[in-house]
Amino acid sequence: MSAPLRLSLLAAFLMTAACQTGGPPPPIDGPLDGIWTSPHLGYEFIIDGRHGKAIRSSRAEIHKGDVVFEMLALDETMRFSGRQRLADGTWREFTGELKADGTIDCLAGTSRWVLERR
Repeated sequence: MSAPLRLSLLAAFLMTAACQTGGPPPPIDGPLDGIWTSPHLGYEFIIDGRHGKAIRSSRAEIHKGDVVFEMLALDETMRFSGRQRLADGTWREFTGELKADGTIDCLAGTSRWVLERR
């Protein structure tokens, strides 16, 4: 199956899953575009292309509009390398994978967390 066909099928799946939660799905241009949240991070952010900007934060050091996510490389299996901004302002590199259930499984060393599309 070609990469563009995989992305189209994935986008259709994610839009269907989002509609089943009762709200309209966020616009999806890229496979990760949309609003993401995780209790582990303490903030919500919106991904547009390779970058994610904070839209809400429980951390005083992170403000609305701050870039808090960068995707460095994405492969055909929806695995990617990226980096995220921590509350102290440093950046942590991690690997992520968009799962079939629409979540992103993230791993940095021994630390693992899940991002959920809102």
